[in-house]
Amino acid sequence: MVGEVVRRAGVVAWVALGACASAEPYVAPPRDGSVVDATAPGVDAPAPALDRPSDDRGIAPDRAAPIDAADVAVVADVPVDVRPAGYGRLGTTARDGDTVTLRTHPTVNYRGVDTAYDPVHRVFLVVYGNAPIGGAFLDDEGRQIGDGFALTDNANWTQNPRVAWGGGGFLASWHREAGRAVAPLVRRVGYAPSGPVFSGEATIIGPAGSMQESCVSLAWSEEASEFLAVWSFNGVHARRIGPDGAPRGDVVTFTDPSVWTEQPSVVWSAAARAYFVVFMQTSGALAGVALQRLDATGTAMGALRDLTGPIAFAKVTDVAYDAAAGAVIATWYQVRDGVRGFAAQRFGADGEPRGAAATVFAPHGSYDGYDLAWSPATGTSFAAFHGEGASAMGAELDEGLRASAPFAVTASGSRNGDYLPRVVAHPSRPLWLVLSSADYARVVLQRVTWRGAP
Repeated sequence: MVGEVVRRAGVVAWVALGACASAEPYVAPPRDGSVVDATAPGVDAPAPALDRPSDDRGIAPDRAAPIDAADVAVVADVPVDVRPAGYGRLGTTARDGDTVTLRTHPTVNYRGVDTAYDPVHRVFLVVYGNAPIGGAFLDDEGRQIGDGFALTDNANWTQNPRVAWGGGGFLASWHREAGRAVAPLVRRVGYAPSGPVFSGEATIIGPAGSMQESCVSLAWSEEASEFLAVWSFNGVHARRIGPDGAPRGDVVTFTDPSVWTEQPSVVWSAAARAYFVVFMQTSGALAGVALQRLDATGTAMGALRDLTGPIAFAKVTDVAYDAAAGAVIATWYQVRDGVRGFAAQRFGADGEPRGAAATVFAPHGSYDGYDLAWSPATGTSFAAFHGEGASAMGAELDEGLRASAPFAVTASGSRNGDYLPRVVAHPSRPLWLVLSSADYARVVLQRVTWRGAP
């Protein structure tokens, strides 16, 4: 839960693009990949100008290398009661540094990528796949720690991983072939300086049958002290997962199994004390997007809410929690009246809309991938999506659902495209990390920083 993370960390953040002072010195990790205590005394890392040498494609000459301390402008933490100028309003978002390729373990291809943040150890976990699913840790600034590792050694087909943090560890999810069907799995993994710490084997959380193009979405509830996993196949299903990675209770199906559904996304709202699930569903020969609230046990609260009515096409939903306003942001890709783009709508703790749905980022867009992350440090969200060219695109969204102009976020040198982008917000700094699959052949990362409006 973002709000709790911020209170435990005791910080919110601001930054000027350039040199920054920090009340807590940043210690750059050693070159050998080992980890230092981020709270130990040290010296501030340099904060050079954002324009750095690159080759003619705008990418680092050594794309396989981790981000170096000299390659980032350190983003400072400040006390929680200090908000930057322009909080909640569109600021200046920009690529910070070069697009970098992560060091990953051998896999067939990279059909999907995701990341989450551990505020205790101050690291990110990136998951990717498929066959097998793998992971890699990043430090607080997005620099890789060590090499990639396998999350599963199962030889069966796997795809579309997701990851969330809660209860002291990460929970990763993915699809795996099970006979002639596809099953949803989860596995808990923790961070240690020596590498990943696994709690048991990967566990199948539901009966065989899962829409493999739709991920197993995860959310952590501080109140319930457990995760909720949500996936789609003959309806949308949910199951509670303990902080140890073990399933709890039964699988709950909260939509009509006869209605085709895809792309569910889930988030926990502390203000509502409920999960919000957004997903695509059919409506006769047309499509639509719906929202359902669930209580802490995964049981439906109230009626299903239709967000779009029948439209020509809908895909890749996402949902985020604005902890400052206690609001939920539902967003999705759509084709309406011949216009391709993305839409967003805000909802209060009671599940009622806070204003009408807004069309954002049109006409940019492709249903290949879409993700949105709200930042407690800026009060705004950043969205990443596959645009009409090779690069993953990005744009900021303010608390009034006003969007900035989309810009090319990644510059990986891919021939065909940077696919399936995902974005995560740092919980206490105006920093987003955007990850994508370049030509399905490698995982690439790009930092995006924010400067508030005057």
